[in-house]
Amino acid sequence: MNVTPKDFTLHSLLNVPTEQFKIPSYQRRYAWKYPQHRALIEDIDMLLPGDGHLFGMLILHTSFHHGGINAVNVVDGQQRLTTITILLKVLMNKFIDLKDDYNAYQVVGQLLYCGDPKKSSTPKLELGELDNPDYLNLLKGDLDKIKNRNLSDAYSFFTEFVEDAINDVGIDWLGHFLTKLIHTAKIIRLDVMQAPDAYKLFETINNRGLRLSATDILKNFILGHAAKISNEKLNEAREIWSEIIVQLDGIPTDDFFRQYVC
Repeated sequence: MNVTPKDFTLHSLLNVPTEQFKIPSYQRRYAWKYPQHRALIEDIDMLLPGDGHLFGMLILHTSFHHGGINAVNVVDGQQRLTTITILLKVLMNKFIDLKDDYNAYQVVGQLLYCGDPKKSSTPKLELGELDNPDYLNLLKGDLDKIKNRNLSDAYSFFTEFVEDAINDVGIDWLGHFLTKLIHTAKIIRLDVMQAPDAYKLFETINNRGLRLSATDILKNFILGHAAKISNEKLNEAREIWSEIIVQLDGIPTDDFFRQYVC
């Protein structure tokens, strides 16, 4: 297994205009809720000078880079990465309100978009088929159009947290928090070139997010074994699984698969 782990700050991870992180449709939808949102932002807010923080790990299925924008598939860590970008969007909005264009666009905006955030229509993160329309509406500020309440709840919670912190501590809090978020805290990036290795790592690594559901374990088992046969079988399995997840939208998938197997 050829694995290259490396620690990145969020600034160094996201400030690459030629990379776009993609969450495949076969991954579960965005599911983090209040406890995970609060834990993430409080972990950063409570950092003291000299402290460090580790967000956890990203497992990425990559290939050789080429000219233009390169797609990087997120095998594990999508919940955390999505949450971080929602928080960055909230911070960007606050800097815009304060007419601080430098921090809004040159610092935060370039972590959310591939290229110039004032001109680019390509977000740094692309969610799966069901969630991506909601995510694009979130980036545009059209919160009323968002169907996945977990996305809009995260945005609302972070907005309220930032407003309360500024009211309690003062406007300087915003710059200090941004520095801790994008320059102090780190995340481990594991780039894996071979699909079977990516799914094997996914199966063995634990993180701070939600516990894997039975559906997640089943998906990983199927895709991992398909990857051992051939890339064609893997792509076929991905497409079939994506179609199943789309068709089951709104239905408890664990219950469905348990009943199907029985």
